Amino acid sequence: MKRWIALLLAAILLLSLAACGGKTEQTTGTAETAETAAEEEYRGEMPIVKPGDEPVTLSIGLKTNGNVTDYKDNYFTKWLEEQTGLNLEFVQFNGSNAEVATQISLMIASGEKLPDILHPGGGISKIQSDEYGLDGYFLDLTDYFDKYCYHQKRTFERLYPDDPSVRELVMYGALEPSSGKIFSFPTMEDCPLDSPACHMWINTQWLEKLGLEKPTTLQELHDVLVAFRDGDPNGNGVKDEIPMVGKADSSYVDITRPLINAFVYWNHNYHFNVDENDKLWTPYNTDEYRQALTLINDWVKEGLISTLTWTQTSAELKGMFEANEDGTYLCGVLAGHADLCFKPDAPSVYVYDPLAPFKAETEKGGYGPRANINRTYGTYITADCEHPVEAFKLLDFMCTDESFLRCRYGEPGVHWDYCEPGKPGNAGGVARIMLYENVFSTQN
Repeated sequence: MKRWIALLLAAILLLSLAACGGKTEQTTGTAETAETAAEEEYRGEMPIVKPGDEPVTLSIGLKTNGNVTDYKDNYFTKWLEEQTGLNLEFVQFNGSNAEVATQISLMIASGEKLPDILHPGGGISKIQSDEYGLDGYFLDLTDYFDKYCYHQKRTFERLYPDDPSVRELVMYGALEPSSGKIFSFPTMEDCPLDSPACHMWINTQWLEKLGLEKPTTLQELHDVLVAFRDGDPNGNGVKDEIPMVGKADSSYVDITRPLINAFVYWNHNYHFNVDENDKLWTPYNTDEYRQALTLINDWVKEGLISTLTWTQTSAELKGMFEANEDGTYLCGVLAGHADLCFKPDAPSVYVYDPLAPFKAETEKGGYGPRANINRTYGTYITADCEHPVEAFKLLDFMCTDESFLRCRYGEPGVHWDYCEPGKPGNAGGVARIMLYENVFSTQN
């Protein structure tokens, strides 16, 4: 099992989907290098190093994870080497993000050779990596994206066939502002389960006992919460029910966000909204926003929203999703991420159903904001890399479905397999794979 953990973490770090006086020039990896290597249009052919070619070894520097016992001897690394024809070696950095950043800074200060590909796992900020790039330690990948970015582009096209702006947004974030150069290979995480900015769940056992329907408006929600408060839905004869609770100022669990968006569009990730005339405006100084705050205040006073929303920890909120020893539940409406708050195969999975965004209370409301697409810029090809084209092609190949499924879920036929066409998925869509063993979430 530990080898599988090693393979997955190594893969994730590799993909990234990763100060002192600068070098005077980049010795490899410039536009000239990329141009001379591209004799014809690259179409993602594998292997990168063909049989009979001179062997190519790439070193990959990454932050050590305590669960990983061997980055080299695992299925995914061996599969990558088999597919690409490359030999992969690993340089490990230990400690916290700050300690990893210090180790890399000391390597640079002492003139020590950097790994060919560097993924410090959050140890270097975007600002710092751009500085290293401008100082000549990380390669400008702009021309590589023009000439050798094949698989990444096709993955975006498959996932967003009608919206090229998604890739444009991801690539725009990779730019160094002053020069327009790209010093990092970006990754993006966009999971359907993560899309809603808040995940709301309602106790269907309580609804059934009290003869209620799922609420679709705030008035209906108010009436349901009053019934939860006063109707003893858990049947213990004690008025101990919590009608509604979440955790303030946290992604996916802030119960106030759906209430506010019934009055006015408010995405907590952005400060501004844009009207039909392309003018910026802020929701915070509108009458609709004040109405929402007034409603929240009133519901707290009525005991419909628990004050624990503003004091409890994430662990305490997660515990509220679990049943009591007698099989009853404490809460009526909860906010929480499905993967983080529901234990696998726990009874609560079948008790709590999701709630849709509430209907508009005003002309500016009736929304369910989408969470930000998670973009990171933490993988670099260093100026010490003697084979930058091959290094870039490796990162590009790791954007394929084949690479992703193996890096996240393990070996096909052992840990997962493709589903038959049309099989329902657990997020409301059609399933692509079925898991035999969920290696990704295993903790060793």
